[in-house]
Amino acid sequence: MDKLDHQHFIPKSYLKNFAQRKKDKKFVEILNLKTKETRLVSTRSICVKSGLYTLPKKITNDPYHLENFYAKNVDEAYQEVYDLLTNEGVTEISKRQKHKIIYTLLSLYFRTPKFLNGLNKLTDESLDKALMLADPNNDKISIDFLGQKLNFFKHQTDDIKKELHEQNREEFLTTHLEQWQKFVTYKYHCAISVFRIEGDVELITSDNPVVIHSATGNRFHLYDPTNIIEIPLDRRRFLFIYPNTEGKSPPKIYRSIRDKFFGLSLNFQVQKKAEQWIIGFPSSCVKHLADQEKYGENNEENLKMVESFQQRAKLMIELLSVMKRHGYFSIEAAEKVKQMKTLDCFKNDHDLEELIQELQQHGFTIN
Repeated sequence: MDKLDHQHFIPKSYLKNFAQRKKDKKFVEILNLKTKETRLVSTRSICVKSGLYTLPKKITNDPYHLENFYAKNVDEAYQEVYDLLTNEGVTEISKRQKHKIIYTLLSLYFRTPKFLNGLNKLTDESLDKALMLADPNNDKISIDFLGQKLNFFKHQTDDIKKELHEQNREEFLTTHLEQWQKFVTYKYHCAISVFRIEGDVELITSDNPVVIHSATGNRFHLYDPTNIIEIPLDRRRFLFIYPNTEGKSPPKIYRSIRDKFFGLSLNFQVQKKAEQWIIGFPSSCVKHLADQEKYGENNEENLKMVESFQQRAKLMIELLSVMKRHGYFSIEAAEKVKQMKTLDCFKNDHDLEELIQELQQHGFTIN
């Protein structure tokens, strides 16, 4: 296989931070979501799809333009981004650095073939349904498929599927870059934090590692202003991008600590968003399976954990809205913090404790 046809949709530069090095290779543990089997593989061999980004000649004379673009602008840039995010001494960053962080990490959402695979599945199901409804005595099929008039014989079905899959791929290649750029612009002014997980849990990632969901439980929509974005960076840290409801934030990296229940919650979300593979440092996936058994979705402790997380996120958005209207250091903000401090969901919350200290330094009493 041509080296340029061996195309990673999740770059090795990202995966290596979940890997164990053995001589000149880096190995991750992978968990097959269908079989629940785990094994060690090289980062060179996972999240790869042959020819995914290869452009057809009718689009360009350079079939590897997109693959080279990703190599230069994302894969090679990731180490700088990772170093910025994981250096706890760095909080103030430039506008260029903030854009690079968001640009690079969000590429992991738009460049994966999950959307393409879903479209191909819909294509196959539609054609299979047409075959089922067709006249058994007539070998010719005529259907209206997404505005296209398709006429073919039954024995040509596999060829038609292949042709439509290629059309889907070309559509994916020509539209996902625009969608990615648009979304980066949309999220650029949001605050970003790096949270470090403490306790007996290791973060995992997947073949679709960007978790996007509403902080208030809204049904998923990419441009929902209440969406938060979580992206595992390694087995101890993850990037958190805040909702658009909070207004513009300066180019800065906020840093804090989260307990193991945040880590467990993120791991469950990562698995839900994954397509085929869970990925982690050797033994992390096995431990994740054990955690699932212990804190399963119907487990009472896990249900309380999820409910607590959702309540905390909703109240933090409300607090930020109060601060936006009345000021960061205001009576209204202090009163809201007082209320939040009494709630079980904020017990031992590092961010709230830091905020209380700042308010007290400005003369507010938080009992």
